[in-house]
Amino acid sequence: MDKKICTILSLLILFASCRQSGSEQTAIDPPVVQEQKPVTIAPLPEASEKPADSIAPAADTAGDKRIRDFLMSTAGTFGWETKADEISFDFFPDGRLHIQGPDGEATMWAGRWKLSGDKLTLDRTDLGRTVTHTVRIDGKKLMLDSKAYTRYVPYRD
Repeated sequence: MDKKICTILSLLILFASCRQSGSEQTAIDPPVVQEQKPVTIAPLPEASEKPADSIAPAADTAGDKRIRDFLMSTAGTFGWETKADEISFDFFPDGRLHIQGPDGEATMWAGRWKLSGDKLTLDRTDLGRTVTHTVRIDGKKLMLDSKAYTRYVPYRD
């Protein structure tokens, strides 16, 4: 019984104190809400002034198809690199070209590519011009003119 009485008395005291403090309360100002300004994100600049289809892939011939297929990355590889400079290329089937500079993804450009026979035309947005190379396959190497490229394998064991 003592616990019940103590509990009841505690509740009564609490209730009485709440009523007294409630009568002394002053009005609380509503919170001030500041107006939010809309955030706008500017579009990224286009990689090239040329329309996207201006250097779209041409129709395949048997030789073109062999080279075109060879340009595409294989499992575990990401494009082509050369020891001659620090620029690497990654060719995509839809004609997109990723050009990567010496700082990895910190320096990357989007270009376009087109193959016609043994002529590979690259929209080199990093250089601001279009460049055409004679392309050939030499074993596992991609030859652009006299410069040899090998597949970029990021995790070599």
